[in-house]
Amino acid sequence: VTLSVREEQLVTVEQPELGIETGVAGPFKLGEEIELVCEALHFKPEASISWRVGEEQLDGQPGQLEDLDDGTRSLRSSLKLSMDREHLGVSVICSVTFDEETVADLSVELDIEVPPNTVELILPELKEGEDGEVVCVSRGGRPSPYVSFAGLENVDGKQEVEGELESDLTHTITTRFKFTASSEYDTSTVRCVVEHPALTQSMEDSKQMVVQYAPVVLLVWDNRPLVEGDRVELTCPYTANPSEGLSVTWLIDSEELQETDNYMFDTNDEGEAVLVIEAMNRSSLGQFSCSVENDLGVSESNPVHLDATFSPEQLVLEADQMTADGEAVQMTADEEAVLRCTATKAKPAVIPTWEGTEDLEAEETIEQVEEEDSTISVSSTLVFTPTKHHLGLPFRCVAEHPNLDQPMEQTALIDVHYPPEASLEWENNTIVEGDTVELRCIYSSNPSNGTIVTWLHNSEEIQQTETVRVLMNEEDEEAVLVLEQVDRLTDGEYFCQAENQLGSSLSDPVQIDVLLPPAELNLAVEEMVAGEETVLECLAPGARPRAVLHWVGLDHVDSAEEIEEEEEEDGTFSVVSKLSFTPTSVENLLEISCVA
Repeated sequence: VTLSVREEQLVTVEQPELGIETGVAGPFKLGEEIELVCEALHFKPEASISWRVGEEQLDGQPGQLEDLDDGTRSLRSSLKLSMDREHLGVSVICSVTFDEETVADLSVELDIEVPPNTVELILPELKEGEDGEVVCVSRGGRPSPYVSFAGLENVDGKQEVEGELESDLTHTITTRFKFTASSEYDTSTVRCVVEHPALTQSMEDSKQMVVQYAPVVLLVWDNRPLVEGDRVELTCPYTANPSEGLSVTWLIDSEELQETDNYMFDTNDEGEAVLVIEAMNRSSLGQFSCSVENDLGVSESNPVHLDATFSPEQLVLEADQMTADGEAVQMTADEEAVLRCTATKAKPAVIPTWEGTEDLEAEETIEQVEEEDSTISVSSTLVFTPTKHHLGLPFRCVAEHPNLDQPMEQTALIDVHYPPEASLEWENNTIVEGDTVELRCIYSSNPSNGTIVTWLHNSEEIQQTETVRVLMNEEDEEAVLVLEQVDRLTDGEYFCQAENQLGSSLSDPVQIDVLLPPAELNLAVEEMVAGEETVLECLAPGARPRAVLHWVGLDHVDSAEEIEEEEEEDGTFSVVSKLSFTPTSVENLLEISCVA
């Protein structure tokens, strides 16, 4: 007895013992129709063939009975089956009955290519840094399917495969991929792909990987040169899981930045945090970063350094003394003076320059100071010794910067204070007793107001009286001494002294000499005796200049004259004329005069 499929004998039994024999047929494909042929040979007289599939009795094709040459017979019976999943592992039995006794049971177990009926991808939610596992389970396939992962090509991990033969002779394949979860895997798609000979196209299951992680933050800007007043936008793109309930903090130099009119917090159309700086100023210089926090932690972005150019915040002109209105610089003649001009908080640095100071013969020094906000203040200092000739000299301190359309300027005048310089002027006319004399004291001083002028006569201070008056004209820096009804007491040296808080000045003297007639004219006449020599004396004291004496009435008298002169302590002169003659009786009662 033989049992064949597709003309291939799978099972055969022969005499003397027929009995039971089993085998395997396949593998077959689902839907494929197969024909099993059971043939009994060399029997006589009768035999029959019956079919059983599993526990089910089936009728095969009617048997074909044939007489053989040796006088025996053969019987051939066939059974057609269309392969279905339920036939997997089922035994098809061909039973031969002879003389009412089953003499042979030939059976084959059907092996069928069965595609997996399910594929399941198991992908739990993970946290960054944790050990994770992706599991793919393929069930119901025979032979074992080939299971692979797609989407994990760049993931560093280890794959393990487990197989289990189920009771229905199909295979359950479990493939595990073990790795360490990373934020870069979040939202990536993982596919489990199952390939099998019974499948025209692969089966697959896919899921999106969920990895929870602390925020990953980046700070972005266009890195362009900035000028004071520029508007700046810093963008803080980030990824995070979970992304709900995030808090964003902006930092400058590691300190939290508060929202103000100049610092505004916003969100763009992509949902990214944006810091808007309306106008760059000195407080906007520094390292900016953004910090994003979720339930898993907080992350800070890369820092972005914002720098800008700034024109000087101020141009400050300083000196030892400044007038209240700030337009003049006070200094004292012949004393060292200092002018300082500072361009504050500029970037790049600005070195102030001077205009109008060329005649000062000054020594200049430059000093730079870096401020806390990284701007630079530069001072230019001039040291010089002023003279009164520098009074009223205008000068400027100038600062130029690329951000400025016009230079910054500070303008002032040099106000040199100096002690008075006094000089005494008069017309030096002939002065006669009783005249009025005016002496003018011209002085130059700064400050001129408050200058005190003192008049001196022979080193003694002059006091005002009814005939002595002092007139002051501060505007023209002039003082006038008026002497009325001059007399011999007016004679002498006159000085004026001008004084302010810086010192005093005494003018050169002016000598005033009043023309004075003789204080008296005294003729001394003694009793004369005819024939005896007689001396007449005429005295004219206290005259300036010296008086000239002459005699009247002695024209016809032979006489001799002797003149004696003496300068007195008060500068006047005494003149004595001595006339000697010998009188006769003719001169008796002669009228004689002495004239000065």
